[in-house]
Amino acid sequence: MDTTELNQRYPNGIPEKLKEDLAKFENLINNKGVVRVKILSNFGQDLEQSYTKGYPIYKGFVIELNRDYKLSEHDKFWLHPQLMKTRNLYKSNGADVKEKVAKTNFDISAYASSVALYCTHSFDEIGGYKEQNFVIVDTSKDDISETALDHWFNEKSLLKDVYNEMHTLKFDGQTIKEHTDEYISNIVNEVGDLEKVSSSKYNVFYKSNNSFLFYNHALKSEGNEKCLVHISPMMGYVSIKGRGKEFESDLMSTNQYLNISDFTEEQRRRAYINCKWDGKNVVNTFTLRKPVEHYKQWLGEEKTVSYRMENGYFSNTPHIVEKLAPKLVLFLTPESTLIPEEKEVYSHVKKNILKLPATEELLSKMIKNHWKKVFSKKYISSGDNLALPRELLKELLEEE
Repeated sequence: MDTTELNQRYPNGIPEKLKEDLAKFENLINNKGVVRVKILSNFGQDLEQSYTKGYPIYKGFVIELNRDYKLSEHDKFWLHPQLMKTRNLYKSNGADVKEKVAKTNFDISAYASSVALYCTHSFDEIGGYKEQNFVIVDTSKDDISETALDHWFNEKSLLKDVYNEMHTLKFDGQTIKEHTDEYISNIVNEVGDLEKVSSSKYNVFYKSNNSFLFYNHALKSEGNEKCLVHISPMMGYVSIKGRGKEFESDLMSTNQYLNISDFTEEQRRRAYINCKWDGKNVVNTFTLRKPVEHYKQWLGEEKTVSYRMENGYFSNTPHIVEKLAPKLVLFLTPESTLIPEEKEVYSHVKKNILKLPATEELLSKMIKNHWKKVFSKKYISSGDNLALPRELLKELLEEE
């Protein structure tokens, strides 16, 4: 297993948690039919997908398998559920595109996806300054992808059949690619006045002479081709030259987040007004994701074009908050006074109240140290005594 890229991200040693994750791939290599695994610097557990599916799902690697490898339930951790995720770059020609992007709730995947306006800055040979607006659509057709995966896992399909069916099998009259392209085309038509510049796909299978390779959040491009790499939702993308080998489709960490409490007022507006998502939840684990620590070194001295995010519509990562550790929820939830007035949030958030699952660990800490605050006053007598209704006490004692 090649972990060169990950070692460069962690020159002082790979964290123990990531070593545990890597062990799954070490075990996979021992399986018959697995040729090689290359771990990339954006490797890690995809928390949103893992919490949603109920089992670990990983991102940031390339796995090579032989033609007769047979899929099973044990392969779900590496075969990412957002198949043929597509990233399209469009030149913006309309004067009202920025307003359209800012005001529209687009139909995109609920996970790690976006439709946003980006700006590039450049100078000509006599020092003239130029700005150019672009729109980047980065999403996947998750329902069709999941239908395909369910079919392959249930059938225990051979990889050669998976590869062929990925490009030929029709679901509701269209292939996965056709569904995805139509999905994105509807978004583009909604924005209007866009001219396609480039397109790339990731989470796809490629074919070699005797094997197949799955590019999980990885891109394949020749040295003379340009590719967009996602740095982070708040920062945007960079255009780089293809590296003639597999490389990261993004440079985002999987579990590190920006500290919203340290933001200036302008930065908070950027986080909550320029970045928009569906619903009233103030916590968004996608938009506040940090880039990997060494992303500048990864880019090196290559002259890149930066696409700075101006405004956009992002995945809302639904039902994630109740599955996060309380410390992380607290970290990602700003004080109510720091939330811009225009940002629509739940009323309890405005009152600095956080709603969390009543886990045994959290309840134990509350009762141990703050039981007088936790219990209703009608259950508290003088001093440290309780005043419990007979039926409630009977129930409590019968539970022992």
